[in-house]
Amino acid sequence: MQYDCNSYAVILQHVCSRTAKYMQQECKQDAVIKYPYRYYGIPEVKN
Repeated sequence: MQYDCNSYAVILQHVCSRTAKYMQQECKQDAVIKYPYRYYGIPEVKN
């Protein structure tokens, strides 16, 4: 599934908010690693 930046951020925040604080940080780091263009607002490269 593909999400736009806003809905992805909402989903990420929702998932993270249901976990402990150290898990929130892991969730954020995981998102940065997997989806840096979404997290930093860099346009995704289209092939």
